[in-house]
Amino acid sequence: MKTVLTALVTLLVLASPVSLAEESYFVAVIGTGDMGSALGVQLAAAGHTVTYGSRDPSRPSVQELVETTGASATAATQREAADRSEIIILAVPWFAVESLIPELGDLSGKILVDITTGSQQGSDGYPELAVETSTSEQIQAWAPDARVVKTAFASATTVRDPHRYGEPVMTYIAADDREAKEIVAGLAIQLELFPLDAGPLRMSRTIDHLGILYLTPMIQGRNHTWETLPRMDMDLSCVSTEGWFEPVEDDENLARFPNLEAVDRQCAD
Repeated sequence: MKTVLTALVTLLVLASPVSLAEESYFVAVIGTGDMGSALGVQLAAAGHTVTYGSRDPSRPSVQELVETTGASATAATQREAADRSEIIILAVPWFAVESLIPELGDLSGKILVDITTGSQQGSDGYPELAVETSTSEQIQAWAPDARVVKTAFASATTVRDPHRYGEPVMTYIAADDREAKEIVAGLAIQLELFPLDAGPLRMSRTIDHLGILYLTPMIQGRNHTWETLPRMDMDLSCVSTEGWFEPVEDDENLARFPNLEAVDRQCAD
């Protein structure tokens, strides 16, 4: 039963045409490195209008990226890119974010997608968080009127080639704003990933720790890393939580992700 359900959900996500966005948005990708370029190209292919935000938009490598991305793509300063966009993706290293936020101008009502991992090496060489709470909560404090959403999406390699594992890679999404969370989940599905609702923004702390685990093999010098593939556990979802857990605060207003709504839960009597 689980195998069949997983296959059905996988087919649903993979069948979502990456070239046809249900709604198109003006998206600023702040950063033109490996991750920023991967996201920009794929989001443009999905029908969104992409502006790359760069400290030097006239740089030849940035202009080459714009040409590769397609006719609707442009490059601008970081502030200009943010001004003209509804969704802003922070594809820059964590240490650059604090000084970047004020440079982006008025972020009121804009969806600010945090894909960073705020890590540093501890005294034993292993990674640890460089923030007390999470990168997303810190960004929300710096930009209180923005709609901050946390998700890692996937590695740049997977964003470029989402079929490399034969099924979509999972990405957890956390936010206090339900609509913003659903919009970013839609982007993830268009990127042919498998979004899962991680709950409110404070749950981005757990996503940050997952990011640290992702980095650990690389820091150890191992020749492998990992991705998370979806397995829908219907047995667990059929277990009553009455007397076990208190209901979550948004119990009656959970975000709706198309890939999760497609699962028809059938529990045994």
